[in-house]
Amino acid sequence: MKGKQKTKGKSSKAAKSKKELPSWAKEPFRRFLTHVREIDQVLHLSMRGIASLRGAPGLLEAESVLAEALGDEERPRAEEMQDARKLAEVAQSELNKGFPLLHSQAMVSLWGSLEDLMRTFLSAWLANEPSAKQVETIRKLKIAVGEYESLDDYERCFHMVDLLERDVHSPLRQGVSRFESILQPFGLSGKVDSEVQKRVYELFQVRNALVHRRGVADRRLTEACPWLNLTPGKPISVSHEMYAGYAEAVAQYATQVVGRVRRRLRRLRQADGAG
Repeated sequence: MKGKQKTKGKSSKAAKSKKELPSWAKEPFRRFLTHVREIDQVLHLSMRGIASLRGAPGLLEAESVLAEALGDEERPRAEEMQDARKLAEVAQSELNKGFPLLHSQAMVSLWGSLEDLMRTFLSAWLANEPSAKQVETIRKLKIAVGEYESLDDYERCFHMVDLLERDVHSPLRQGVSRFESILQPFGLSGKVDSEVQKRVYELFQVRNALVHRRGVADRRLTEACPWLNLTPGKPISVSHEMYAGYAEAVAQYATQVVGRVRRRLRRLRQADGAG
């Protein structure tokens, strides 16, 4: 019985190791996860910090009364009280509106993090997966030899991703298709959950308006996302619910890509073994 248990333990450990992703493949996704968590933490810290400013005038007034009762000469100046009241008003206004500016900045960072994840991961794929550079799309890239030779190995892989993006017109695509177009040559593209696809598409459209239109909705955005019920020329108010939906969607999309990477590596390893 003991011998059988030992064999079973070894087989389960071997099966687990086959499913495990190599560290080079996991690292970009881990950094992405860390950054998404940091965005969320800083957002909530900022919301709490701004909300706490509402109590600053009352605190200064209490300190002034106490200082006067003690006969101290050092008391809050009139300028300090005025600044505290102004900040308290702004804090209350932001709280009433639901902190749209903070949420806007957080969602812009989310999109940037997703873009960086895909570029960083594909650079690692090119650097570590032997079959990657043999893909026809990569072999056909027009590379300037002089520029390429001046780069180190790490930079060369990023350079190839840059060229790939241009070749497949990735910057002109919207939502997840922007990433699917550069994953496809390596056999890493696939079906995306419809709700995730819609959320990432919406994130892309709203992010563009925030970055390029100073947060004002234009006709392009209202036509692309009619379900948001936005009015052209009016400011976009990013709610906490919107931000949370975007954050969940990008995490779910990254999870789906991880699953594809695992399956693709398994097939490549099986093909190597068969060969």
